[in-house]
Amino acid sequence: MRLIRKILPALALIAAFAVWQWLERRNSDTDRVCFGIPRAAEVTDIGRAALLLHNAGFDTGYSEFFGNPLWVAYRLSPPDYPAPGSRPEDGFRRDDRSLRAVGPGAFSGTGYQRGHLAPNYAMYRVHGPEAQRDSFLMTNVSPQRPRLNQKAWQRLEEVIMDHLLPRNGPLCVLTGPVFDAAPEVLHSGVAVPAAFYKILVTRSSRPRVLAFLVAQDVTGHEPLDLFVTPVDEIEGLTGLDFLHLLEDPIETSIERAEPVGWGLEEVARLPPRY
Repeated sequence: MRLIRKILPALALIAAFAVWQWLERRNSDTDRVCFGIPRAAEVTDIGRAALLLHNAGFDTGYSEFFGNPLWVAYRLSPPDYPAPGSRPEDGFRRDDRSLRAVGPGAFSGTGYQRGHLAPNYAMYRVHGPEAQRDSFLMTNVSPQRPRLNQKAWQRLEEVIMDHLLPRNGPLCVLTGPVFDAAPEVLHSGVAVPAAFYKILVTRSSRPRVLAFLVAQDVTGHEPLDLFVTPVDEIEGLTGLDFLHLLEDPIETSIERAEPVGWGLEEVARLPPRY
């Protein structure tokens, strides 16, 4: 009996991992993700197993292990909707599709804020009010320090929508957290990321990539081009494989290429809104 009690947690993890992998394969037809749903670089890495959640306007690969989205994918095109006047009345809410069902108060009293991965503003402008409402699901949220959430991250989201999207045409976006080997864990059991990534891919016959890595300890006023990072470096930090449906030479080339022609240098020093 003692042996059984010792191996039951391991068996439960293995079973959960198998279910996650089955769900990921079963739902692999999403068109929100350009060039392949992000996948664990090591198939035995349970922490990178993702429950695929379809939402209005975006898809999420959610980690029950970390209590965070591992990645969020969405597409941006010229906005169809006017600027939203306010946030949804019901605000942040738990997502009962997740076993954890993290609640809106999970970060209370911790010094961290609820940071959107699929942005509230972009979801409304491009995909409409239902997508904006879905962006307030806690499966789309990670703990972020205020200077990151209200300054650097907000500036990056604004520059993408107002400047990079009009200049570079329709975009695919992948975004998510980066965890240390032993991350801080909040009282709610949610792990705290050390940094966040955002990968932009042009929707064209010859795709171009621009990727950012932003740490939690930013002041918020840094020039945005300071955060530009090769995709293969982000893959090494996250344990995820992005853009894997591209032919290998093309994938390797764009993941390591210098991000030229985006026009980022012209808007990298715009001030934060808050």
